[in-house]
Amino acid sequence: MKNEKTSFEQRKNARSKSRDYYFSRTELSSLLSAYSLRVAEGDWRDYALDHSPQAAMFSIFKHAYESPMLVIEKRKPRSLKDAAQFFLHDRHRTLIKTGKITELLDYLHRMPRLVK
Repeated sequence: MKNEKTSFEQRKNARSKSRDYYFSRTELSSLLSAYSLRVAEGDWRDYALDHSPQAAMFSIFKHAYESPMLVIEKRKPRSLKDAAQFFLHDRHRTLIKTGKITELLDYLHRMPRLVK
């Protein structure tokens, strides 16, 4: 009986370690709301969602055939005591690192826009 329990616990731990990391429903809703505003203004055209066991990414494209102009990344916390970290990357560097998605979205709203 002990071997069966140990085997079950090992499988459970293996599954939980290999699961992909995602944005929560509220985080994704906030991201899509901010994204839709910039789409309506003609600044952005497409997005992509990616995920891995360590991070979730929301990539923003000006044109669908290009590399992303911005990537919002949510990294998995290193320990249970830590909170997830959010990063905003452009093509060359990290623009902001924060523990709250609202701070990242505020920064995103303050970013300069092209004048048409």
